[in-house]
Amino acid sequence: MFYLKNSGIEIYNPEASGKTLYFLAAERVEPPVPEGCCVVMVYPYDWTEMMTPWAYSGRGMENTGGGAEFAESFEADLIYHVEARLGHEVERRGIAGYSLGGLEAFYMASRMKNFDYAGSVSGSFWYAGAAEYFSENALDDRIKKVYMSLGASEEKTKNAERRTVRTNTDAIASHIGRTRELCYEINNGGHFTETEKRIGKCIEYFAVD
Repeated sequence: MFYLKNSGIEIYNPEASGKTLYFLAAERVEPPVPEGCCVVMVYPYDWTEMMTPWAYSGRGMENTGGGAEFAESFEADLIYHVEARLGHEVERRGIAGYSLGGLEAFYMASRMKNFDYAGSVSGSFWYAGAAEYFSENALDDRIKKVYMSLGASEEKTKNAERRTVRTNTDAIASHIGRTRELCYEINNGGHFTETEKRIGKCIEYFAVD
């Protein structure tokens, strides 16, 4: 598949029935997976391009804006491909991601009707237009449960643009929390602190009703 890094995905606990969570990540990780939950780690081959819903030529952002096309492929092809391999019906489905993956996951959750949960872990809501987009485009009505987290030190950067991440994330969380069940956590450390643990907390939240 053209949108998968190294021509593959990682599926944890494929025998689990009930809940499946798709998680967008840049690097391979092995998160803890609760009983009864199937986790599908998805690694797009061009991270910056495919995790940005609209184009923006900011510092260190050379190829951007492929997130809308990626979302279309995800909905049309990847979900079918994965769930055909599982061999059992998925009762509930979630989408979540780390960093730019959190931005893209929320974008998918606002455009697609496939998900019951949406999560962003250290989401890149500093990205130009993100705060405005999510104030004007609600997550799909099917989504009742939302998880968000951010590192306490992520806003402490010399990059003026990325210093807005806490303000923007707070604003998006406040907006979403008016109509959805929301868990919003501030974790210790910066953007790369205890990545697997942070991802695990997101998964655990969706695994428990």
